[in-house]
Amino acid sequence: MIGECLTSHVESLVLQESQAYMADMVDQGYADYLVGNTDAYTIRAPGGRLLACVGLGEMWAGRGYVWMLVDKDAGAHMVTLVKDLISLADRYAEKYPRIECAVDEGFDAGHRLVRMCGFELETLEPMKKYFGEISSYLYARVR
Repeated sequence: MIGECLTSHVESLVLQESQAYMADMVDQGYADYLVGNTDAYTIRAPGGRLLACVGLGEMWAGRGYVWMLVDKDAGAHMVTLVKDLISLADRYAEKYPRIECAVDEGFDAGHRLVRMCGFELETLEPMKKYFGEISSYLYARVR
C-alpha cells in the first residue's frame, strides 16, 4: 500500500542491516530534507506495517533519481514492496523517462530488488566513495 511519507515515517524506520550505517545520519533534519525535496511515499504491508520510505526527485527535466530506506523486517513482504515500487516507477515514467538509483557495493539483496523493478546496471565497476566511504553501482530504468 502506497501512501504519503512524513518525516516521522522516515525517523521511525529501523533500517535493514545493509543500511544500518545510515542510522546516525537519518535524523529529523535529513528526514525533513528527503521528504521536502522529493515526491516521497511510504510503502506499507497489508495491515499497515511500515516497510519502506521511497522518494523520487528531479535531477533535471526527464531525469529522476530514486532513494529508498527499508525497514529491517521488510523482507517478509518483498512481493508487496516490489509491486509498489514498480507501480511508483510506472507512475513517474512519463515525467522521468530515465530514473536512476545507486546500490551499495556488496548489497546483493538491493541489486536483486532494483533488477526486479526493471532497473539495469550501468556501471561495470563501482563508483568509488559514492556515499561517503561506500562505493556504489548505478542503475537506471529507461522508458
